[in-house]
Amino acid sequence: MVRRGLFRAMNPALLNIASAVAYAILGALAWRAPVVARRRSLLLLVLAVWLVQGAALGQALWVDGQFFLGVGHSIAAFTWIAVATLGVVSMRDNASALGMLVWPFAALGCLAAEIWPEVHALAGSDRPLLQAHLVAAILAYAFFTLAGLQAWLMQWTEGRLHAGRVDGWVSQLPPVITQERILFRLIWSGFVLLTLNLVSGALFAEEIFGKALPFNHKTVLGITSWLIFGWLLAGRHIGGWRGRIAARMTIAGCIVLLLAYIGARFVAEIMLGRV
Repeated sequence: MVRRGLFRAMNPALLNIASAVAYAILGALAWRAPVVARRRSLLLLVLAVWLVQGAALGQALWVDGQFFLGVGHSIAAFTWIAVATLGVVSMRDNASALGMLVWPFAALGCLAAEIWPEVHALAGSDRPLLQAHLVAAILAYAFFTLAGLQAWLMQWTEGRLHAGRVDGWVSQLPPVITQERILFRLIWSGFVLLTLNLVSGALFAEEIFGKALPFNHKTVLGITSWLIFGWLLAGRHIGGWRGRIAARMTIAGCIVLLLAYIGARFVAEIMLGRV
């Protein structure tokens, strides 16, 4: 029987490597001239690469009705969602210039899937609570990945403006106030998803293990990141926090959140050899 689909007849490793190279080239073009990231022809190329990366992920993570996951493919999955999220966000806001950071990051995600290709069957993946938990987690990581990169870009742009170094490259970026508006929209979306992730995770743990919030590094770091982002949003609403304090708290929260799952899984699977 002929296998369905062109991509399913291809080696996932080849798809990942091709996607990584393409993302890197697209990111380099956007770095050279950020305004290029808004061109329809380039965005269509991004869509094509995104579909190729998605095909590689689908072959690795969904086999015979069973969901598989590993640290390398987890990184690839949330960078894949981050690319899609950037495309959706850019339909409303002038955020496409962020592609110069997101697309190279997605290239690293594709390479991570090949550097650490091991995956393991995810027990209970047929349970609705775990499915909701996984969806909320991946989406939250994607939004906060964008928020972290946007915070860095905003802080860098603001530094250049304060130093009086407004060259042609910087002038192609959105105004700082626009970048700040995009940043807080990303944070709000990520915060809602992170809340759903923590709640669904607690309910699933209660259902399976009889304990809603097991005391481990993942729980502690996940709640810590939620508190950081909640504090930032409260400070924004009450005290009008913005600029450097908003950017630095966003980056700090993103690092903690990254350590909560990706860092923990990296240590467990890669360094300690545990599943």
